[in-house]
Amino acid sequence: MAQELLVCKTGMAWWNVLRGRIFTIGQRIANDMREDNAFGIKDWVRLIAAVAWFVVFLKWPRLTGGVTLLAVGGAMIAFNAVIFWRTVVRKDSAPSVAPIFGGVLAAVGLALLPVEGIWKWAWIPLLLDWGGLSMLVAAWVNNREQKKPRPG
Repeated sequence: MAQELLVCKTGMAWWNVLRGRIFTIGQRIANDMREDNAFGIKDWVRLIAAVAWFVVFLKWPRLTGGVTLLAVGGAMIAFNAVIFWRTVVRKDSAPSVAPIFGGVLAAVGLALLPVEGIWKWAWIPLLLDWGGLSMLVAAWVNNREQKKPRPG
């Protein structure tokens, strides 16, 4: 799609390409709904949860935004902890960590919470996240250890 958009430099041609892509995606969704993939119980639960979250977000944007970012960041921190456990403790293979993102999201979420003085503690997720500052410090120490000349 990016190549098609770059090729279409004149007039509204880029819009026609984009509109065609959006229309194709819409057709695929409609075809999925027409087939055996009817709107089931799980879909209704997801829809109701999304609408409820949106209504709550409109009422309390700081609280909802903070809790959402804290939950997503906390999940990423937990993922990084599992990766740390599998690679360092068990000496097993695992996918790479998501550096810094979990700690930053959780820190921003903590700072957004409407609790007096909570922003002073927003640095803690950055320390708890193995993919954050801890990993960077460990990588820096490892790099310095490898550059030291070995005796003998």
